[in-house]
Amino acid sequence: MTNLVKCVLPDYRKPKPSEIETCSQYLDQELQILNPAAIATLGYYPAKCVFEKYKLEDGFHFSEICGHTFCTEGKTILPLRHPATLLYNPETKEEMRKNYRKLKTLMNNVNDGK
Repeated sequence: MTNLVKCVLPDYRKPKPSEIETCSQYLDQELQILNPAAIATLGYYPAKCVFEKYKLEDGFHFSEICGHTFCTEGKTILPLRHPATLLYNPETKEEMRKNYRKLKTLMNNVNDGK
């Protein structure tokens, strides 16, 4: 588990493009070292960054890709809404519950070598 931006942003604001660019090199190194079979992103900015890294960004619409799996370069990518979404949008609870179950299934499959 890691973060896209490696510092706490003031007032929990959204990261600026320059902050993402600066910190993404660390994420790239982490991914290279760990070489995970699956990547679950939590929120828009991490999903966008990972989709760009693996060249999946064509027509990137977070609300449409959230909860769907994408396979590329031997990795399965599962973009999810950040858990904090529930604080601001409690109506997403059932969708998020369903999508997080997909994460559990994905992790079980990865751990079983499937």
